[in-house]
Amino acid sequence: MPPAAAPWVVLKFGGTSVATVERWGTIASLAERRRAEGLRPLVVCSALSGISNRLEEMLALAVEDRHETVLAEIRERHLELGAALGLEAEDLLGGDLEELSRLALAASLLREAGPRLKARVLAFGELMSTRLGAAFVSSRGLPTAWLDARSCLLAREDPRIGARAYLSATCEHDLDEDLLERLAGEPAAVVLTQGFIARNAA
Repeated sequence: MPPAAAPWVVLKFGGTSVATVERWGTIASLAERRRAEGLRPLVVCSALSGISNRLEEMLALAVEDRHETVLAEIRERHLELGAALGLEAEDLLGGDLEELSRLALAASLLREAGPRLKARVLAFGELMSTRLGAAFVSSRGLPTAWLDARSCLLAREDPRIGARAYLSATCEHDLDEDLLERLAGEPAAVVLTQGFIARNAA
């Protein structure tokens, strides 16, 4: 059965399940098994275990211009995993790491980090783990497309909670025919995306 015609199956993995080479090997094997069963895996992954907390800590320290050490630790954690996975992690994550550094600098200059900035910063945990994961699963001979969940999920506007909605969002869940068509047109055998992040209408 060609990939586009196969029914989807969602595989969801949390932080400890994406934090080591061995765990990513398990993810790749499970995706291959589902594919062999005639299903098309949509793999949803969290940030590496502990990284969301470290990103939050980094942002709090950035307001006091004391964030560089934690930022370097976050960078090193991802580059070390990428190297262990046999990937050119600097090439894969360079853009994300640069933007993360710029956002931390913005918080340092502004001396504040509101919900909108915090949401942007926290998203990098999921974005970076899934970039590594998609490249690794592909390297195992299972073509895998990286999908930015923010291009698929739209957070509902809720004027009752204002800016707090950036950190406590609910998404539209009606059937999205455009998204189904987009996914059906993706030639890769596996699609790998993020949990916990979305976009708003702004």
